[in-house]
Amino acid sequence: LNTGRVVIPDGVSIYPNADYNERNTVVLVSPEFGNRKLPDEEGAVWVTQVRIVQDCNPLMLVGPKGLISGVGLTWENELHPYLSGPKLIASKLTILNTQG
Repeated sequence: LNTGRVVIPDGVSIYPNADYNERNTVVLVSPEFGNRKLPDEEGAVWVTQVRIVQDCNPLMLVGPKGLISGVGLTWENELHPYLSGPKLIASKLTILNTQG
């Protein structure tokens, strides 16, 4: 966080992003990730870095050659989200297949 505090998410999921064109979105869940204060207000808290770390069940990704570890991937941002806006890190289109 911008305060220097390190927060571990309470949960990680791909839901509610379950549509075919959203299945590469990972959602991190925690009330500790920030508040709604403006960046110039005292006590404003926001995420400045997300880092995938090794644990007993590491994040695995699917690449052209099969499964690869997501450990070590990092996203950084020093700006408050009200100033920087949303970020698109990667995008992928999947052909819709109603057969499964």
